[in-house]
Amino acid sequence: MGLRLSSSATQSEALVEELLDNHHFSSDGLSILPQGTPTNNTDGKSSSFSSTGLKPAETFATELGAALLEPAALPADKTDAQRLAEALGLAYAPFQHITGAGQREDARPSS
Repeated sequence: MGLRLSSSATQSEALVEELLDNHHFSSDGLSILPQGTPTNNTDGKSSSFSSTGLKPAETFATELGAALLEPAALPADKTDAQRLAEALGLAYAPFQHITGAGQREDARPSS
């Protein structure tokens, strides 16, 4: 990601959402990884990257199925995708049909 000072906050939001959509519909896709998933190769462990990706039937079901992110008011009910969208100040739409969007890995109540 870069920084474009000439863009307004609204334009910047739209650009980031467009970037996410472009990744979502690319051959590499877009997903939210489970916590603890290795993302880099190290001497002790390989990353979880797979060049084969998900099976077409899985991606088809994710894309055309029900939205995996339905906004929730209570913190314990929020999905990881909702938390990410809110942290980035983005709309929920770019996250509703991506793999891992419905997981709730931090469902602990917040104080």
